[in-house]
Amino acid sequence: MRNHKTAFQNASYTFLLLFIVTTAASQATTSFHYSVMVLVRSVGLAALTVILVLYLLKASQTLRVSRQVFALGIVYSFLLFWGLGFSLFTGGFSFFVEDRNLPVFLAISVVYGFALLALLTGFQKQEGATSNVISPLLLYFFTSFLTMVAAGGVSPGFPPRIMFGQVNDVAISYSQGFSGFYAMGGVFLYSLANDATRGVSLFFFTSSVVFFSLSMLGGARGDFLAGIIALAFFVLRNPRFQNIVVIGGAALLALVYVFQSGIWEDIVVFKRLLVLADGNFGQRDILADQAISLLREQPVCLALGCGFNFFQSYWGFEYGLYPHNAFLEAVVTFGLPVGGGLVLLSLLGLAISFLGWGARNPVFYLLLVQYLTMLKSGSLLGFTSLPLLVVFAMFGFDWLIRRPGLPVENHFRQTASPALGNDHSS
Repeated sequence: MRNHKTAFQNASYTFLLLFIVTTAASQATTSFHYSVMVLVRSVGLAALTVILVLYLLKASQTLRVSRQVFALGIVYSFLLFWGLGFSLFTGGFSFFVEDRNLPVFLAISVVYGFALLALLTGFQKQEGATSNVISPLLLYFFTSFLTMVAAGGVSPGFPPRIMFGQVNDVAISYSQGFSGFYAMGGVFLYSLANDATRGVSLFFFTSSVVFFSLSMLGGARGDFLAGIIALAFFVLRNPRFQNIVVIGGAALLALVYVFQSGIWEDIVVFKRLLVLADGNFGQRDILADQAISLLREQPVCLALGCGFNFFQSYWGFEYGLYPHNAFLEAVVTFGLPVGGGLVLLSLLGLAISFLGWGARNPVFYLLLVQYLTMLKSGSLLGFTSLPLLVVFAMFGFDWLIRRPGLPVENHFRQTASPALGNDHSS
């Protein structure tokens, strides 16, 4: 049992460092704030490197790995061999040569996958105290918020405005990284408020409202909506009439005030949401249609896949114009049998986790925001898309193999409340 707890602690620290490394710079506002968060990212990356070196040294001495880690290694090896191998023949590999950051992103995502599997397996089997990861995450969210305010990231006017910098002398009006980070923080804090004592609950609830407001002011509609949807899933899984009335009433009053007062015209996210009625999806609908057209025109891609970055190579795009939907990109990259199977198993694993260990777990809903976000802007070479697909697919596959036909509720035990101070680490 002690070995399991140690493994869970190591996974918690590794996940936390990876979360810092992958979100620190993307949430930045002003140039000073960006320089501070880049420093934070560098420190996190250095600490992560030390931990990984120590882990590899220990593993080389004991020559022991868990069954889950071994299985994930096999899955990753297969997918990387498949995706990189086909990209060598279809032209997609040239992007790795032209942009040296892509191999780094892919390597970080692989490490993220191993840490995520160990962490979520620990949650499922209740092998360690959830405060090992929740308390540091809570500290990181609040420290990031205070740093952003101190760096002048929010204007003092009404409505407040996020002070993003400029690119080529053009002011940045919204930030996906900023909105996504505070959406994750919002649902994370609300899930903690659900089970805390009254005074602590009020603090977490108020903080959640502040974080969701910042996510909205960040202007990225998809990332903000991902947080709202994740929050709705939490409320659905943990229904409390009082909370539903408070949230629904406050949201309704806020919307009425925003539109009647006319201040919605000063809030970027509302203007970007309204243009959806005109069919403006930020080219994502066009990219999705082109991905489907590619599969029609290239049957080999549908059957076997065409490797990483083939979509951009086929249409003559730069790397940034990937399909912006991890599901579609998985099919283009790995083919319908492998990519489609990965997607279906991943959805099954996500559903099982939602009904089981993740029902009241704040980390699950943080990951749910990332999962929803990858459906509108995810790339398989990003930090989180491939790990989320693979790890939840392994949960789905494990359930199919171990308990076919059994109700999900009987397969997983309901975890104890993960709120701070309510852990059961025995």
